[in-house]
Amino acid sequence: MNISVFDKDLNYIDEIDKFTSLQWVRKYHECGTFELHCPVTEHNIKTLVRGNLIWFKGNNEVGIIEYRNLTVNQTGEEELKLVGRFYTSILARRIIRTTENHQNKLVEVIMRGTVDKNCITTIDSRKLPISLGELNNFTEKLDYQNTYGDLLEELTKLSITSNVGFYVRTDLNALKHYFETIKGIDRSINQSVNSPVVFSRDYDNLYEQEYTDSDNDLKTTAIVAGEGEGSERTVIEVLDNYTGLNRRELFVDARDLQKEVDNVVMTDAEYRNLLNQRGNEKLSEYKELQTFEGKIITNNYEYKKDYDIGDIVTVLDKNWNVAANTRITEITEIYENGKTEIVPTLGNKIPTVLDKLKRR
Repeated sequence: MNISVFDKDLNYIDEIDKFTSLQWVRKYHECGTFELHCPVTEHNIKTLVRGNLIWFKGNNEVGIIEYRNLTVNQTGEEELKLVGRFYTSILARRIIRTTENHQNKLVEVIMRGTVDKNCITTIDSRKLPISLGELNNFTEKLDYQNTYGDLLEELTKLSITSNVGFYVRTDLNALKHYFETIKGIDRSINQSVNSPVVFSRDYDNLYEQEYTDSDNDLKTTAIVAGEGEGSERTVIEVLDNYTGLNRRELFVDARDLQKEVDNVVMTDAEYRNLLNQRGNEKLSEYKELQTFEGKIITNNYEYKKDYDIGDIVTVLDKNWNVAANTRITEITEIYENGKTEIVPTLGNKIPTVLDKLKRR
């Protein structure tokens, strides 16, 4: 497999035909990442520089080189390590400059409109080299308000609470980038429309598996406080049907959500719906953790044909008493020593230290 390298304007530079390892991590709710390890050669040093883009056949996303690291070990072997994110990461270079205020609006329309206003139809200094892709007419709706938020982080929040995914697709023939929304297909055994996909070592299509089941980070009920002071402050409870030991409370300061925006005043019901959405966003960061990972043996399902990122599949393991219909939230493609491994993450990902710090 060869890796093609382009400059930031998608002008072709050269090919990389020798590398020791590539991990290409696709994500449904977030921007994907990659890590590439190469031998140190004059060609690689000059070609693989920060800001250049990498791509390989079979993908519709490109990665931006953001980090380079050169090392030499005790035997004198040199290695070039490159780390970066997919082109979707450019959305993190913009904040939401105008107030987004929506009641019961299509999530796809909110996402596209926010990207358009802050990256495309904006002043020249803020424009990014992307266009909007096709409208898919997804039906998921939300209440949403935000000002000055990180654009990529806000899109991730909308994605997690609605299950509508997003990414930036690159068309190398047209030399253009397109912001796209996506929605996984239900391929679980609970439906009859699509051919079901079942991953299990009992079916000899999964190995080196790992299952995590945890509720130590779980919050069930959000106490959301909006505008106002003291007893006049608007406070609601989100998912208030939990009681006793089952109830795990989380306080959410939503003072930034305003009832009046641009001289338009919401009704009490509309404002409470907005606070409810904020509570659901925060609760999505404190979910019960059920994650299943394993390396796929491609003997009965073809990657990107029978299953793909965002799809809902069934995972089974009789010995572990695990049976669940869950979404593929990440897929790691590993290319090493001429071999390819596909490692899906099924369910909620394990939060990192950085994820926990962002909650604050």
